[in-house]
Amino acid sequence: MGSPPAKMMICPIHMLSVRIIQAKNIKSRDLLTASDCYVRLWLPPASNGKLQTKTIKNTDNPVWNETFYFRIQREVENILELAVCDEDPLTKDDMQFTVLFNVARIRPGETLRETFALKSEKERCTRKWESLEVEFWMERIPGPPERLITNDVLVSREVCCLEVQVDVNESRRYLTEGKNLVLTVSASHEGTQKTKEDTDTFYFHCVKAWEPVLKVRLQKVSDKEDDNSNLSDTLTVPLKFLPVGHKVRVTLPVRHNVPLQLYLQLNDCTENLDVRFGYDLCREEQEFLQKRKRVVASALRRVLHLEGDLHGHEVPVIAVMATGGGLRAMSAMFGHLLALQKLHLLDCVTYVTGASGSTWTLADLYEHADWSQKSLEGPLQAVKEQVTKSKLNLMSIEHLKYYHKEVIERKKAGHVSSFTTLWSLVQEMFLHERPRKYKLTDQRKALEHGQNPLPFYAVLNVKEEKFGTFKFREWAEFSPYEVAIPKYGASIRSEYFDSEFFMGRRVKKLPESRICYLEGLWTNIFTRNLLDGLYWSSNSNEFWERWAKDMVDIEKSSPEDDITCIEPPSCLSGKLFEMFQDIMTKRPLLGQSHNFLRGLEFHKDYIHQKKFIEWKGKWVEVDFKNDLEEKSIGTLKTTSG
Repeated sequence: MGSPPAKMMICPIHMLSVRIIQAKNIKSRDLLTASDCYVRLWLPPASNGKLQTKTIKNTDNPVWNETFYFRIQREVENILELAVCDEDPLTKDDMQFTVLFNVARIRPGETLRETFALKSEKERCTRKWESLEVEFWMERIPGPPERLITNDVLVSREVCCLEVQVDVNESRRYLTEGKNLVLTVSASHEGTQKTKEDTDTFYFHCVKAWEPVLKVRLQKVSDKEDDNSNLSDTLTVPLKFLPVGHKVRVTLPVRHNVPLQLYLQLNDCTENLDVRFGYDLCREEQEFLQKRKRVVASALRRVLHLEGDLHGHEVPVIAVMATGGGLRAMSAMFGHLLALQKLHLLDCVTYVTGASGSTWTLADLYEHADWSQKSLEGPLQAVKEQVTKSKLNLMSIEHLKYYHKEVIERKKAGHVSSFTTLWSLVQEMFLHERPRKYKLTDQRKALEHGQNPLPFYAVLNVKEEKFGTFKFREWAEFSPYEVAIPKYGASIRSEYFDSEFFMGRRVKKLPESRICYLEGLWTNIFTRNLLDGLYWSSNSNEFWERWAKDMVDIEKSSPEDDITCIEPPSCLSGKLFEMFQDIMTKRPLLGQSHNFLRGLEFHKDYIHQKKFIEWKGKWVEVDFKNDLEEKSIGTLKTTSG
């Protein structure tokens, strides 16, 4: 039985009140003065910005009594981060301790007062530990409810799109004067945009429940984005006051000049998502399996000398899986497929999967629609000749100019720029000596009649820093039909990869990349950090043994308590360890691209979903809840498998 498809829910919005009352026993990290404390609040599902109390000077027992309000959706996981900080005018502010609080503990209509301490009640008897006292209150907001789309792991919320049009001639006139128009919707996917000579229309995609606000100001091109010295030339428009579907004219007052006219139109985004929610196979793959089943049944009948035809349920699904290892993996993959072909077993295979170097083999073969029906001796010989040629010209002046031109054009088009882009181009020249227009979706021709196995290209999604591969990793898979991160039950059509997404919607369409750029992601040898390198260099067998053990030891239990207190290292040795960990886990050359999970939020019960638990792998559960929320709006980072 397959998993249920994504469903729509209609849920009310609630107002959460957080009153920061006081803190006690906050020991200063400065030797000469008492603490100068403030509290920073961050609730990602309610806002993408952080709020902050005022700073209370020179006291270890500050009292604030400040109240903050958040519009929240109770069907998503709401983890409130409260960070108690010691302000330092000369250096970076010191973090005293951080509290992660699950807002699900609060019931609508009730007041809850909590005292968060670094130690439990028993341990508190022996010493006065740092503590923070906070009062919570929640109530339902009257008004229209919010429409959610969820697969019980991820949630997509209602999104609106603000279209802003400016007069090109007026914009150019100000640009010639060294000024430009800065448009900001801080709660939007786009954030801040500025006028350019060739642009007159701007789009902002926002979560409706956040009640976003458009801020417009005219400033000098040389000014910083946060420069508010010229507050008279500003305009603020709350989007909730704009009629949906109608164009509205607003005026930006300009000192000593003609007011600037802008045209605003607010539209509701479609409820049809471009990210597919669900753990089932996509329609194209299901259709392929029916076609391939007939090919496999016929091949098995010949190989096993069966007298009769196999029934549909009797046909096995056989997969060939290959790991990485550069040219060695590439040649080994060719050799194994050739052996299967000579044994007349290749047509018995339904899936073929590669990682790192073995993906070169698959990408090369699937350029030909009927590759498995022809002898693989020819392609194997061609690869041998290509990789043994002299590669001195890879860094010739002509090639370097070509690499530079391609990298610049790709960045202008809107792709994320990283070292992997350059690596992809060099790698393409190494393997093929010429640019290819070939794309991943072109491989669908090799699957039209089920004539070849369905290829999958496996990679790892990892953190750019702070975590080694053993601490956090999750599989991502590419096929000619879809790109998916199976753990979340989320996938997109392969041609959508590299476009920009927000809340499951494709908000900026970019053309499909040539396959060389995907090969760069799949095979980037520079993405390992020093910690991974130590494991590999000491004993590769031990690396995979530990990997397998970790996969077997997947926790089946829920996360820990709903309240977590984290104290940063205070002593010199602790800070040195933190610095050493940063060095060991940093991935400076990690491949990056736009993440199609951006903006999506976790369902409040995501951790209890059977499909998610089966796929979750190594997962940073409690201590970094808000990092998980941040990860869902980050970029997709991959390392060779």
